[in-house]
Amino acid sequence: MFYNSKDSTLYMTPEFNGDKSEFGTRNENEDSCAKNWDEIMKHFHGISTLHQFKDASNAAQSEYRSAFGNEALPLEIVIATVSCDEKLYINTETMCIYFYLLYRFDWANSRGYNIADYDDEHGFNGESWVCFEEFKTAELHDEEYMRHLLDDSDFASWRIYISEE
Repeated sequence: MFYNSKDSTLYMTPEFNGDKSEFGTRNENEDSCAKNWDEIMKHFHGISTLHQFKDASNAAQSEYRSAFGNEALPLEIVIATVSCDEKLYINTETMCIYFYLLYRFDWANSRGYNIADYDDEHGFNGESWVCFEEFKTAELHDEEYMRHLLDDSDFASWRIYISEE
């Protein structure tokens, strides 16, 4: 995920549904992946620009193959833009994931870490943000923290989300 705060644009890769070892346990007539997670995530290390993010996303997506042929799956980047005079309607689980991703960026930035340097096994020198489930029961319900984390529009969306839980 890459967030451009200048124009409030959020860029996300499509969901990656498995790696080489996971696809290897499935029927050979299904999709496949050429690399394991650690190898796929190396594409995203050290990213600081949107151009680098797009290149990394394309490289990671090129590791996947379709069951309908050996060509790589189509490349895509999901883009969501939200401005003061627009409303973006997303389902509640997607909204919660969005809040969690913002939390992870905030967690890393507040400690001086670059989120691109995160290691799934070791975090940042042994430190890591809380898991998604813990976030949903703690930080997500902390109004003061969410006020800090979110802009006015997102905070209004958060209030609706919390009231509908």
